[in-house]
Amino acid sequence: MKKGLACCLLAFLLLPSANARAQTNALPDSARASASLPAALYRHYAADMGFETRLYNGPEHANYLAGNIRGHQYFGAADSQTGSVYYSGVLYPEVELRYDLMRDQVVIKAPADDYYLQLVSESLARFTIGTHAFTRVVVAADEEAPLRTGFYEVLADGRARLLAARRKSVQHRSTGTSMQDEVEEQVSYFISKDGHYYKASSANSVLKLFPEQKAALRKFLKAQQLDFSTEGRERALTELVRYAAATVPLP
Repeated sequence: MKKGLACCLLAFLLLPSANARAQTNALPDSARASASLPAALYRHYAADMGFETRLYNGPEHANYLAGNIRGHQYFGAADSQTGSVYYSGVLYPEVELRYDLMRDQVVIKAPADDYYLQLVSESLARFTIGTHAFTRVVVAADEEAPLRTGFYEVLADGRARLLAARRKSVQHRSTGTSMQDEVEEQVSYFISKDGHYYKASSANSVLKLFPEQKAALRKFLKAQQLDFSTEGRERALTELVRYAAATVPLP
């Protein structure tokens, strides 16, 4: 089995161009293999190398919310979604997973049974759900920062990075005649620049981080008519940070 699989791997690894080989050679061995191989073949490769055992070995995750609470604790949808995880130095594509926003925890569906396993957050460097990419930020206990260690969605990535902290909590609402518990999502935004983190909530919070570009950024704001109200804030911050990061002069 391993000999035959090794031959298949060699054949596929010889296919990419020289440029693609140069890019994948910068990755760890396991990540390089997953980047070069179709997902189906990589799953066989991962199982043969024992990677699957490392992934599917966490404690079971159960739905802990009471049945009378309206809503769910997961990102996007209550059902599992297809994504990828970079776990213990290995990239696993096409994984069925959920991101629990109340516990800031990623859980994956067991391959043969209808139950979920918790991933160890310290071993999970990044993951994706559909087109959404998340990364784990580690903040030292003695570091003064506006955010804490956890998972953040990467909305813009360049010489500056825009991160979204997506969290959920149970809120008590009055229905007029009784109280109803429902899950509510809260989102906070942060900019990572030059090794530091800053809270971002308005155009001014972005502009002050790029003092040499204020004139260009104000012109961009006016031309794009960006809306920083609650409904439009995420899109506006994303477009402004992307533009600012793209025009930051190289050191």
